Amino acid sequence: MHVHYADQQGQDNPDCTICPRKWAGQQQRATDLLREAIQMGHISEDADADTLPRRVWARDPDDPGLVYEARQLSSPPNGYKAYPLTRKQADALSIQLP
Repeated sequence: MHVHYADQQGQDNPDCTICPRKWAGQQQRATDLLREAIQMGHISEDADADTLPRRVWARDPDDPGLVYEARQLSSPPNGYKAYPLTRKQADALSIQLP
């Protein structure tokens, strides 16, 4: 199980986090995970049929203890930046992830 550095340091809500190295060069795999999370409805409440959600959440396919949040970028408008959440942040989500 992945232990997030911020969790180890006792940080509840760090300003930024670093994704695991396994995602380097894995853009298609990351995009597939993002699309799957959107299809499953793991999205912020601001989404409707005509717009992409501002935030999307997904569990790491290899480490179920690790949850990512993806935030929509302003440019390009269909782009996202994703990062792992701390355990406290993941536990505070308003949606249940399988």
